[in-house]
Amino acid sequence: MTWLRASLKVFLILITLFIGLGLTVTIIPLSGFRRGLGSYRVRNCCTRAWSSTICSILGMRIETLGTPSTESTLTVANHISWLDIMALASQRDYVFVAKQEVGDWPLLGKIFEGVGTLFIRRGNREDSDHLSGKMAEYLTRKIPLMLFPEATTTDGTRVRRFSGKLMAPARQTDQSIQPVAIRYGSPESAVTPFIGDDAFVTHLLKVARLPEIRIRLNFLPPIPAGSLPADEIPRFVQSRIATALFD
Repeated sequence: MTWLRASLKVFLILITLFIGLGLTVTIIPLSGFRRGLGSYRVRNCCTRAWSSTICSILGMRIETLGTPSTESTLTVANHISWLDIMALASQRDYVFVAKQEVGDWPLLGKIFEGVGTLFIRRGNREDSDHLSGKMAEYLTRKIPLMLFPEATTTDGTRVRRFSGKLMAPARQTDQSIQPVAIRYGSPESAVTPFIGDDAFVTHLLKVARLPEIRIRLNFLPPIPAGSLPADEIPRFVQSRIATALFD
């Protein structure tokens, strides 16, 4: 029965992925998101409905503490799995900032690109500077951004050092930073991390076997970026998330 249930989930996920891909080449471009930043309501509606469907199929039980900020906030979180993205996207209409490798994921990469994800090539200073400028433009135009400043995923037992370069646009535009602490339930926390050389399809098969996936999103109070020196912001935000997770 476990394999039968998992097979059904995978089948439904694949259908949903192809639907998502179709939306990114038809309806979403017509919403005006690709032509400018002023009109993206259709994109938001499609993205939230699609993400919520993925969560429902996988049996994700999302517990939220606190409230996603409704201001033009740069939101940052610890990163454990691609499931984080699905859960967060079901809660608010974020534009995600991700490493370029995410764009190479089967199907998901094309979908993330199609909904306007901002990709960065790690170690490329020119690309990083360009992305910082783009992020500042988005924040100025009241488009909320979602960033994982660990620059990689972990097994959820620790929070790696945060990179501060991509938090700088919040300070430049006088915006706040909202930390989010992500934690999975037990025993599913042993399966949900997507780390190392994990392949997406292999990982999908593993999580599909779980009867449910419990995840807690703890939205912490926003931090005015201008209230701290630039070099202290990453450590302060990281400590807030680590405290919420492990204290």
